[in-house]
Amino acid sequence: MLRHFSLVPRGYLWMNALKHTPLASPWFLVEGINKESKRRKMAPKKKPESDPSGMFSGMVVFLVTKGVQVRRLQIWKERLVQMGAVIEERLCKRVTHVFAMNSDALLQQLDR
Repeated sequence: MLRHFSLVPRGYLWMNALKHTPLASPWFLVEGINKESKRRKMAPKKKPESDPSGMFSGMVVFLVTKGVQVRRLQIWKERLVQMGAVIEERLCKRVTHVFAMNSDALLQQLDR
């Protein structure tokens, strides 16, 4: 049986002119009718500035990428730099700290 649905104010669904029932979920609303979605976009979050004298100042960090999601790695790098650390792309004598998911990931990264 084909039923006719139409949207009415305050998030209610009018079904066969019988009764009001609340919408089960907001995705049901058609974007053209849902004017709230077109109101305004959120401003991007402001990132705190780098603090060279932060709690990680003096740390030179090498991050092992094996086993870590790309986005998570990017966030870690941003946070460490914001708190005063320096990120090294390769393992060298300057590195004071190594971050890895586990020792196997570290050994794989170093090809040993």
